[in-house]
Amino acid sequence: MNDVDILDRVKETLPEVHMATPLEAIVEQGRTRRRRSRLARGGLVAAVALAVSLGAFEATGTTPSPGRASVLKLGHSLVHVQLAGYSINSNTDGTVTIRFTDEQSMSPTYMQQVLAKAGVPALIRIGSFCHTPNQPSGFEVSDRQGPQGNVMVITPSAVPAGAELSLGYFSDQVAWTMIAIGQPLSCVTSP
Repeated sequence: MNDVDILDRVKETLPEVHMATPLEAIVEQGRTRRRRSRLARGGLVAAVALAVSLGAFEATGTTPSPGRASVLKLGHSLVHVQLAGYSINSNTDGTVTIRFTDEQSMSPTYMQQVLAKAGVPALIRIGSFCHTPNQPSGFEVSDRQGPQGNVMVITPSAVPAGAELSLGYFSDQVAWTMIAIGQPLSCVTSP
C-alpha cells in the first residue's frame, strides 16, 4: 500500500469533507519550511564559526571591534538562563542581569555555576546571608524591587580581585554584599 492508496481510502470514508487547498500546495509548503529550516541551521553554523574566529583574533592580540560585548573580551561566556526562581542574562554592554521571581525553586550550586560562567564569582545561600570581616569596597550593584521581583545588574569586570558576590535569598527579599575570598565567613539567617 502506498500514499495514493491511503489517500483514496481516506477520501472514500469522508465523502462530505472537501479540502479547499490542493495536496500539491500543502506538500510545497512543507518543502518550503524544510528549506528555510536548513537555511537557518546553515546561518547558525556560520554565526558560530564567525564567533569562534573573532575569539581567535582577540586571542592573538587583534583589537576587538567596538560593538563586541566586554564579557567576551574577558574570556567569559554569554549566558541566558530562564528558570522558575530566577533568570540570568549577559547583556551586550558587558553587564549581567539577575532577576529573582517569587518562585521558591532554586539550586544555589547551579546559580553559582551560571554566574561564574558569566564572569561573576558568587556564594549563593538560601535562607542565610554571609559576609566577611573585611568586605571589599569599590563595587556597586544596581538593584531594585519591581513588580516582577528583584532585579540586579552586575558589571563582572568591576568585581575586585580576591572578592566574590555573596547573595542571601530569602522568601521576601535578596540580600547581597561583596566578600573577601579566603576570609572566615559570618552567616546570619535574616538579612
